[in-house]
Amino acid sequence: MKESEKIERIKSALMKFSEKSSKVQGAKIVGRIAKVTGLNEVDTRQILKALDGNEISCKNWGFNNEPLGTVTINIKAEIPTELIRWKTALEKHTRLELEEIESLTGLWTAVSEISDSEQLRLIDGLVNLKAEQEQWFGETKFNVSARYLLGSSKVLDNLPKQNLIKFGIQVDQFKSPPSYLIMTGPANPKAVILVENPQSFERAVEAGIPDITWITTFGYGLSKMNEDHGNQLSNIFNSRMDNGIILLAREGSPVAISSLLSNPNIHFWGDFDPEGFKIYESLKKIIPQLELSALYQPMLDKLEREGHSFTSLVGKQGQVATTNFNNLISELLSGDETTVDVGLDQESVTLRDIFDFAGRPLTEVVKYSMS
Repeated sequence: MKESEKIERIKSALMKFSEKSSKVQGAKIVGRIAKVTGLNEVDTRQILKALDGNEISCKNWGFNNEPLGTVTINIKAEIPTELIRWKTALEKHTRLELEEIESLTGLWTAVSEISDSEQLRLIDGLVNLKAEQEQWFGETKFNVSARYLLGSSKVLDNLPKQNLIKFGIQVDQFKSPPSYLIMTGPANPKAVILVENPQSFERAVEAGIPDITWITTFGYGLSKMNEDHGNQLSNIFNSRMDNGIILLAREGSPVAISSLLSNPNIHFWGDFDPEGFKIYESLKKIIPQLELSALYQPMLDKLEREGHSFTSLVGKQGQVATTNFNNLISELLSGDETTVDVGLDQESVTLRDIFDFAGRPLTEVVKYSMS
């Protein structure tokens, strides 16, 4: 880390400390700064000594640059211009009491990108929603938001909940939008497979295996603006389970999702990449019997010769190589390598592969291939 970056980190920490008091005890400040910044105490002491006389003031220093006695912090955090702009808008509003202004001030980062006129209209909407909210209890947050807040269904969810509650809007009285899962297969299958991506789900439909039920989510409808289907699948189960989930049938007859998730042979099949495995681990916390599908085996077979790194070209620029897996995942990697640093999308699995591997856990296939 560059010296200039270390200095800025320490200055930032000092400004944070000065919000409560400009005076701190030298015996404690080094450890506190090191903990907040991630720097070691030697560097912290040296930089603090260099800042003495300007950013901080300390009369006595130890032989190892340890500040002794009281340290006065002279750095004052500047008030962000966007915070000033938002507070001005709140203070202009004739229907807000001082306490209400204080409760809404914390929204400033969420509203910093909208214009002055939009901020005023947003305040109007919040005031009106507070006054009329009881008639909308039980309505979805998306609908309430679009009605009152800039014509957007997303605003209510994107504003800090604690500030809205303090202001007097009972956010929890509005429902979350329904979650849709789509399935294909019989109501009482021999195996259930949760699929990360809908394109692979469609390939599974094409396979037409009679004793397997497949489940996926299609996300945000026709616009397809959000294609993070796997995390949507995980979030739906983590937040709702059988409450508020609508199961639609691609083929077959919809049943209670709880009955499908209680199947002893339930597997997850997603992309071979860190994000896919994180989805699996998240789902396994609420579905203890969940295993990786044997459909990962043909992906493992292709990984070395067909795999890709995590770049924007393959739409995975946000993913990084990771070793944070404490289960079968690490054991699947070749040799002594335990880092997931090469990916392969599940769409690479062929129709023939689905016929050959679907319905079994990966552990069974690995044991078979190693025997």
